[in-house]
Amino acid sequence: MKAIVLGCGRVGAHLANSLVEHGHHVTVMDREPKAFRMLGDDLMIEHSDAAPHRSAGPGTPRAKTVRQKIACVLGLGIDEDVLRQAGIEEADAFAAVTDSDYTNIMACLMAKEIFRVPRVIARISEPKREKIFHQLGLETICPSILGAQSVFDLLLKAK
Repeated sequence: MKAIVLGCGRVGAHLANSLVEHGHHVTVMDREPKAFRMLGDDLMIEHSDAAPHRSAGPGTPRAKTVRQKIACVLGLGIDEDVLRQAGIEEADAFAAVTDSDYTNIMACLMAKEIFRVPRVIARISEPKREKIFHQLGLETICPSILGAQSVFDLLLKAK
């Protein structure tokens, strides 16, 4: 599967790493160059021309036991040109996991309606917005709801 992850914070970096560990091709997008550090140093990073380059230094050999490359694209996730640069026209899945519900909804609508990505998922921070996302035909994940449900389940779990 070719997946694009918008947002390279804790959630986005963990998602990208998990997808790579399962053999998927991943492109991560973020508007902050420093965000790509969240991916960790054990991955070989393949940068687009617009992305910041990270190197181990001159003469340092690249590791031979790299899992898989992650392409990093620097730019706004609601810019059609940046989305194209990330390969959205060939993407099988798109996940918008930035800290902005509004960015996530716009990016997901573009992925779904303009680029016809088959699987589109948005992270939302505000549970009250979930209904709006669903009315627009978007699948959502809300860490607040998932976290509360997990704690609830653990509290009520029989010993």
